[in-house]
Amino acid sequence: MNPITPDYLRDMARIQQARSGGAQPLEETPAWRAAERIEALERRFEQEYADHHNTMEQRDRAEEMADRLAAAIMRITGRDIGEHSSAHCPWLTAEEHAEEYQAERMRADSMAKQKAVWQAEALEEASHDVVPQLDRMANWLRCRAAELRSQVQGGAS
Repeated sequence: MNPITPDYLRDMARIQQARSGGAQPLEETPAWRAAERIEALERRFEQEYADHHNTMEQRDRAEEMADRLAAAIMRITGRDIGEHSSAHCPWLTAEEHAEEYQAERMRADSMAKQKAVWQAEALEEASHDVVPQLDRMANWLRCRAAELRSQVQGGAS
């Protein structure tokens, strides 16, 4: 048995036209229409196949990039993201770790800023206590120097 191809159907259409005595136009015979429909479906199938192939390539590239991003997040955060399984998605784990890491960094930055504020306040408070004491010490040193000068001048006279 011969496979039914568009060419085979067109040959059948010519026979149908001849049997009708030419009354039926060739393009209107059922066999000719079937041949055209098969060719249209084959073209559509080829386009769908190419589109499907492109989609699979895009998916593979996206998966590769997601794996690379997840590995980078693992290196940055120092946390294991795990392997793909039916119960585990390392991409989601990497996203969670990245969000946690960002929150930790923000808390650490906030704590560092707060620590700097506290240190500045402590220094200012210490300066209020120390400056008057230094003034008193400076006055004492000046008085002691004056006493020594007067002893030297008084003893030399």
